[in-house]
Amino acid sequence: MTRRAVIIEIEELLFDTRDMRVDALQAALLVGNVVVSRDDVLHAHAGRPAIVALTRLDAASVLDATARELVLRRAADHVQRSQELQAPSFDAAARDALQQLAADYPLGVVTRATRADAAGLLELAGLDAAVSVVRSVDERDESRQHEIWSDVLMRLHATHGIAIAPAAMLPAARRAGLRTVAVDMLPSRQAGAAPWNARLASLSCVNASFIASLT
Repeated sequence: MTRRAVIIEIEELLFDTRDMRVDALQAALLVGNVVVSRDDVLHAHAGRPAIVALTRLDAASVLDATARELVLRRAADHVQRSQELQAPSFDAAARDALQQLAADYPLGVVTRATRADAAGLLELAGLDAAVSVVRSVDERDESRQHEIWSDVLMRLHATHGIAIAPAAMLPAARRAGLRTVAVDMLPSRQAGAAPWNARLASLSCVNASFIASLT
């Protein structure tokens, strides 16, 4: 029997975390004596965890393994402090769309947030009961992120999956065998084949009919 699941990223699509993460990584690099423009950090970090964003910043290539770990730890601490001071805002229309979608499809999350932070954000939006599985790619490089998507699909007991995320996350979802839907607020600087099967202007546009159309 075919069972289809929907797996989403909640950062940038549901919760407004982009500026917080960009500011955190830029500040952490500056402490490490690496000066990089905010625009470069913005594009490197869009749809990617900090561990991957660093590999896309030429200025960060001077960092050795220990220095990279320190930058990542400082950035994570900065994000945590920011969230403690003020929780990220969320798109209420996207929240409502996901609540409705959960009546028809099992929902999972693959996110750049830590599992603990993601769980707290989902609770804040009232989606904790609607989402069955949460996994993080926070500490995974790009070559291993597909394992997380596969694991979530398995834990949802689904034979087919739809991944809805920023385009940068979708190659890994595709390697895991999922159909892919891009939701991007920031144009990519990279050319190449689109790693998605469909696009949405906003997560608020998702519904059961749209998911059913992705056969």
